[in-house]
Amino acid sequence: MLSYLRSVLFTIPLSFLTTAVLIWISYLLAFVDKRAIDPIFRFWAGCILRICGARPTVSGLDNVDPARNYIVVSNHLSLIDSPLLVRFLPLALRFIAKRELFKIPVMGGYMGRTGHVPIDRSNPRAALASMAAAATQLRNTGKSALIYPEGTRSIDGRLQEFKDGAALLAIRGGLPVLPVAVIATNKVLPSKGVVIRSADVELRVGQPVETAGLSTKDRDTLTADLHARVAALLAQ
Repeated sequence: MLSYLRSVLFTIPLSFLTTAVLIWISYLLAFVDKRAIDPIFRFWAGCILRICGARPTVSGLDNVDPARNYIVVSNHLSLIDSPLLVRFLPLALRFIAKRELFKIPVMGGYMGRTGHVPIDRSNPRAALASMAAAATQLRNTGKSALIYPEGTRSIDGRLQEFKDGAALLAIRGGLPVLPVAVIATNKVLPSKGVVIRSADVELRVGQPVETAGLSTKDRDTLTADLHARVAALLAQ
């Protein structure tokens, strides 16, 4: 009962307020100096973790070269996953999001001006075309993209099958893939829950997978390899 009251009266409102402030500040900074956006984004992520009572442990950061850009693939347990990854990965992370979100007033302007990547899912041909455009955008801007290949949060915590979009985007862009695993974020906020509880969480970073020389015909093999690598990180 106390956790529920804390969530309703404090944690959830403060999280929404913090996110709203991030959107407005980042939107305005995009007109002045876009280099300031990433520190603000990382600061927001840290605030969300602290507000929600997540106590993080991170391993494997020596596998990340901050000078490179990656397609980051992760299992997905909770809304807390993204702040955890943004806060601790030393990368300019951007989200892959459906194109419709970019049409929302203010939110859409923020996402477009700060480099988040739109994907058109209306039909297979449009999806392929937007994937190619997204690969070009990431390659030209030096940003890294965060993708959850399961497509949705896991309800029971078990790793689900991966869709091939992350592999296809990495191959199209000639970008390395960075497999990561998040642990116990669902203890802070479950997939279908609204009650936020303090808990220990963990981020494990694996070895990057190079895609140079691969073609789109290799996307299924790469997808299976990425699934196995995330599963191995979870099993450590």
